Amino acid sequence: MNLSARVRAIKPSPTLSVAARAAKLKAEGKDIIGLGTGEPDFDTPQHIKEAAIAAINQGFTKYTAVGGTAGLRQAVIAKFRRENQLEYNARQILVSCGGKQSLFNPILAVIDPGDEVIVPQPCFVAYTAEVTLAGGIPVTIATHVANNFQVTREEIEARLTPRTKAIIAVHMGGHPADLDALTEITRKHNLRLVEDSSHAHGSEGRGRRVGALGDIGTFSFQQSKLMTSGEGGILLTNYADLEKVACSVHECGRMPGEWR
Repeated sequence: MNLSARVRAIKPSPTLSVAARAAKLKAEGKDIIGLGTGEPDFDTPQHIKEAAIAAINQGFTKYTAVGGTAGLRQAVIAKFRRENQLEYNARQILVSCGGKQSLFNPILAVIDPGDEVIVPQPCFVAYTAEVTLAGGIPVTIATHVANNFQVTREEIEARLTPRTKAIIAVHMGGHPADLDALTEITRKHNLRLVEDSSHAHGSEGRGRRVGALGDIGTFSFQQSKLMTSGEGGILLTNYADLEKVACSVHECGRMPGEWR
């Protein structure tokens, strides 16, 4: 089979390589703790198991709305109103299968071939691949523990070009990115700011919780995250144009008003 050029441009996942190496060493009898894939070595919490069993027994086994059931979206809205003092409506909430998809949707929605996206490192390994799959060019900037994994204003401005379209803010390990600098730069240059808040749920930047300061905020619910349902993720936006296009990508062409 001849693969597309965009797929051939994707490099092998270092995460899977690390996981394979850990599995091989463990099979050889080595005492190994694998941290590559982020999958915890503890059992799924009992309350999640019980909730899943109850849902099955109550008949929640049929097709559901791709963007999340009405009840789930309302629960997300209530959570952000209660804990973050933020107001969203159901059309501004997209529930997905995970953080990767939550971030891939806006990338597909706004990135054209040749557009550049600034991606601080470290980040989840899929992010640069997602930009490449969308036809964009990932521009990576290394960050360091001494600076709480924050990319600086000077580093970003040095990498801006006329083709720069968006910046991904990675809130690493509970440390918010420099949102003052990022919001000023994105507004000045008319760029999109996407927040990856998977590892920083509840953290604050500029006096507000992360995930709500950019054009789009994404969260992961994978069981090793601070906010978890076992799996899944969400995308939040209160920008009407992004709401429409991100929903259209997510729902295979269906616009928000056509949700079930």
